[in-house]
Amino acid sequence: MLERRDRIQAQLAANHQSEMALQQRKFQAIIDELKGSSGKDGDDRLRIVGDAIEDLRVERDKVSEAEKRRARLQKSRSLPGALSPSDDLGIGEWVMVLAKTPWYGFKGRVQRLNGVKVLVALDGSGSGVELQKTELAKCSAPLPPGKRKKQQVPEKARDYSKLAW
Repeated sequence: MLERRDRIQAQLAANHQSEMALQQRKFQAIIDELKGSSGKDGDDRLRIVGDAIEDLRVERDKVSEAEKRRARLQKSRSLPGALSPSDDLGIGEWVMVLAKTPWYGFKGRVQRLNGVKVLVALDGSGSGVELQKTELAKCSAPLPPGKRKKQQVPEKARDYSKLAW
């Protein structure tokens, strides 16, 4: 009876050991997959660190995050013809709005400078709007109202219905 119990215990221990080895291999495959996929596609912000299940943790790569932030800022400045934050801009200069706002394309004069923020008095609307330098472009002054081209009004069509044939 004792021999049978010892044999069953040994068999259960062997089964348990094989199950644990199988689970360990599965977890190791998952860990390798996670470690391999965390640095792909140029996305190195998160890194999985640790070799055992108990030691796993996620770390943020601060250098990579700073590079991503800088690239995002550079992309926001990528409006064609837009000023950079370091460009000189004076009060009274004419600028055009390039921001994707209802004021896109409006020209105006610079009224106030506050670092990278600029208050622009828009021509023709009588209102002022505060924008970043990166959303503006330098331009020439608009023509005065008397010098602007008038839209050509087509001639009235002749009414031939009243003519007698």
